[in-house]
Amino acid sequence: MSNSNEVIRRNIRFVRTSLGMTQEQLAFASGMTTACVSRLERVNGNPTVQTLDQIADGLKLQTMRLFDEDLMSPENRRLTALQRSFFAAQELPAERQEELGLLIQNYISLGKLF
Repeated sequence: MSNSNEVIRRNIRFVRTSLGMTQEQLAFASGMTTACVSRLERVNGNPTVQTLDQIADGLKLQTMRLFDEDLMSPENRRLTALQRSFFAAQELPAERQEELGLLIQNYISLGKLF
C-alpha cells in the first residue's frame, strides 16, 4: 500500500496532464496559485481537505478519487481521455455542442445495434 500523500501527488499530476492542463490552468480552475499546485505535485506535505476539494473541483472529479491507487489503470486512462474530449467540447459554440451531442447519441445507438 502506498503512502496517501504520494498517491494524491501522483494522481493530481496524472489527471492534470491527461486533461492537457498546465499547472497554471489548474491553479486558475482551482482558485489557487501556481506555486501551490506545483508544491502539491512535488512535496510530500499534508494538504488540507479544503485544498484537495479545490484541486478536485479544478480537475472536475470527486475529491475521493485523488486517493484512488488505481486511478492510472487502463480503464481510468480511457475515462480521462473521454474527459479531455468533454472539456474540449465545452469550448465549442452552443450550436456545435448540440450537434456534437446528437452525433454522440447516434454513435451510441449504432453501437447498440452491432
